[in-house]
Amino acid sequence: GVLAIHTWAAPFVFLAIASSRWFVAENETFLAFQRNLIGALANVILNFFFIPIYGVEGAAMGTLISYSLVALFSDYFQIKTRKMFYIKVRSLLFRSLILRSRQR
Repeated sequence: GVLAIHTWAAPFVFLAIASSRWFVAENETFLAFQRNLIGALANVILNFFFIPIYGVEGAAMGTLISYSLVALFSDYFQIKTRKMFYIKVRSLLFRSLILRSRQR
């Protein structure tokens, strides 16, 4: 169960790694720091509530939620990164793959 939950966290990890390059290139390292701080705090708070109820699966769920918060949803709340949020959502929906298969 824990491995299955962590597998769902992988796309968010990949998105965070890709967007971290943008933060460095645009000299927005403070925004990156804010995102990571929010994610760390969210993970601690979620683990505080989830672990007593769900055990190790709760820790994995807390990690999944905090990764998604950092890698995807935090971009929506910053004006400078809102466009990146929409790009990431489109990439997760595989919209381009669906449109290409319809064109063939």
